[in-house]
Amino acid sequence: FADKVVAINVRDLSSRFDANAMVDAMAVVKAGLAKGRFDRLKILCDGELDKALNISAHGFSKSAKEKIEKAGGTCTVIEVPKYEGKKQAKAR
Repeated sequence: FADKVVAINVRDLSSRFDANAMVDAMAVVKAGLAKGRFDRLKILCDGELDKALNISAHGFSKSAKEKIEKAGGTCTVIEVPKYEGKKQAKAR
């Protein structure tokens, strides 16, 4: 079963959030940028970002990270535990 990834562009974040806002998966849903269930949030670089945002997501494109940091914001990567498999899980 593949994870469902929601990709959001920085222009959408810029238009929906105030400066210095904390942006995470729940905030993206509340802002109407994502609907339904998803497993991962990825931030992409399309558009401009004119304010500092503090963003927590599972992934960032290199260009999106540069735009966010240039605007004075922060990027926090949410780590997802890797599946260990049957043999490794039994060894514990």
